[in-house]
Amino acid sequence: MKTSVILLAVFGGLTASSPLVAPRDMSICNAIQQRQCCDFDVDGILDGNCESPSSTPKDMKDFSEICSKTGKAAACCILSVVGEGLVCGRP
Repeated sequence: MKTSVILLAVFGGLTASSPLVAPRDMSICNAIQQRQCCDFDVDGILDGNCESPSSTPKDMKDFSEICSKTGKAAACCILSVVGEGLVCGRP
């Protein structure tokens, strides 16, 4: 029992400090939202032709600029399914 607790603590610590897990900037979108670049918005419920930004934005201005390069608008969506963003808002 003690061994499993120790192993859990060690692996949990390694996972938390892993360089593979990049810290997320919560000033752009909150924890449950996904950053998306979308073509159009229908009343904040459905955004169409969405894709992830081509690079990781540093801040909100950078996020908007990345999306603008492809002619799209920056959006924070709760769910993204097959290029459609659901329940999206502007950052």
